[in-house]
Amino acid sequence: MNQSVKTVEPFDTSRCEPRQGVEWAAVCSLGAGVLNGVVRDISNGGFFFAAQCGWLDGVMHADPVVEELVAREEQVSIELSDGKSIMCEVRWAGESVRHGCRGIGLERITYPRLVS
Repeated sequence: MNQSVKTVEPFDTSRCEPRQGVEWAAVCSLGAGVLNGVVRDISNGGFFFAAQCGWLDGVMHADPVVEELVAREEQVSIELSDGKSIMCEVRWAGESVRHGCRGIGLERITYPRLVS
């Protein structure tokens, strides 16, 4: 699946690292399981991951409450649909006003090239 940039104009340009909106299918691996979802925005330093469903501790969660799921995690791995894997630290979890959904704010630890 090709990853496509949803908007080409950066937003939140007042931030140290302006963000760019994207819609990339991704899987977030936690110690207790995996979350399927979408990366909604990226910057040089991190991104926002919106969880849609997941398997945690052997139980399927159709609409996971991300705050509870990542509370015990400091680091997670994100795998994008093109096979790139990125190690991240969880910075926050909860409601994103910008995206109108719950998700995870992640800071990148590893830096593979994401956009050509």
